[in-house]
Parts: sequence; structure tokens; C-alpha cells
Amino acid sequence: QGEFTDSIVKHINMVIENEAPISKHLLVKKMLKAYGISRNSIRLNAYFSNVFREMGLFSNDHGDTFFWKNEDQMHTFRIYRKASGREAYDIAPEEIANAALQVLEEQFAMNEETLVRETARLLGFANVRENVSLSMKRGITLGLSKRLFEMDGKRYRINNNG
Repeated sequence: QGEFTDSIVKHINMVIENEAPISKHLLVKKMLKAYGISRNSIRLNAYFSNVFREMGLFSNDHGDTFFWKNEDQMHTFRIYRKASGREAYDIAPEEIANAALQVLEEQFAMNEETLVRETARLLGFANVRENVSLSMKRGITLGLSKRLFEMDGKRYRINNNG
């Protein structure tokens, strides 16, 4: 088991180095695929949770766990990436907040429905279904709490104070 786990740890580190932030869900999915395992199970999920814990990976939790290269990356992360095969729930709220900020920088102010739709479109989602909307709102809420932008009545706008 040790040699197998060592191989998985190396693979996990490589994926995090190249793709962080990455959701726990997507990281497990990538590991299963890499090792030719077609289905997750309670035992496999427990195994991966244990490996992640033993590795001491830096993570945060917004309802879903996201792994980062380190704490500094999480606090200084200012980009967003197109979904490119990721589900909306696999995109870190910090990344969604950055995309929402980009939308507001281009269009100045808008209501929540428009901001959700335009942020989703910027991230590569053509249709805003419930799961996409919930993920976008989670990121927008984080953006508000980080003061990337603010509410002006019922409209979101760039935070001019800070």
C-alpha cells in the first residue's frame, strides 16, 4: 500500500501544482481516472480524505473543499479560468468572485440576475441552470465579503472605497 500511496501523493501534488485551486471532488475524479478506477465508493472517498489529510494540503471550505498550492495563493489569487470541462461547483468561489469583478469592471453596475448570468458566460457556461446560478452566487457573496465590489441599492458595482 505504501508504494501505491506514494505514487498517488506524487500525482496529487502534480495536479495541485498545475490546477490549483481545485475542488476535492474534481481532484478525486482525476485520481480515479488516472488509476483506471471507474467509480468512486465510500471506501475510496475515505482513502483519499485520509491521504489529503496526511499530506497536509492547504484547503478552504465554502460548502465544498478546495485545495490550493498554499495559503499565499489563496489570498493573492486574482485570476479566473474558463470552465473548460469543470462543473460550476468545481470552480472555487474566489475564482468566480474574480470573474464577477471583471464583469463589473467592463459593465460598471448591474443587478444580481445579470451579474450571475454574465459571470457564468465569462466562465464559459452558455446556460445558467440552478447549479451554475448557485455557484455564481456563492462566488459573488465571497466577492462582497472580500470587498472586491459592493451593493448600491439592488445593484452590484465596483467598490470605490477600497
